[in-house]
Amino acid sequence: MDIPDPTHLTRPLQIIFQVTPGLLYPLRSGLAFVTTSKPLFLAASRWDGVSIGRAGGGTNATFDLVIGAPDGGAGTEFSMISREELPALQEYVASRCVAASRI
Repeated sequence: MDIPDPTHLTRPLQIIFQVTPGLLYPLRSGLAFVTTSKPLFLAASRWDGVSIGRAGGGTNATFDLVIGAPDGGAGTEFSMISREELPALQEYVASRCVAASRI
């Protein structure tokens, strides 16, 4: 059984995936997006990079997280993540040995 990673984030993040609101759970083995319809799991071992968008200076209250696809295809984008979650999410990504770049 996979459990949340208490080192960095202790609760799920409220986000939007495509047009569906839901909760993103940072787990030891990857990210789980849970909604009332179909859940999605992205294993950290299959991430091909992580990008953080709209997180720079400015006045944005939210940012986006893009997980790169292992086959070079389109990544998976999670949107509308509260800026307050950025430091902990960056630490979580770094703990998975993946560098996060800002776009």
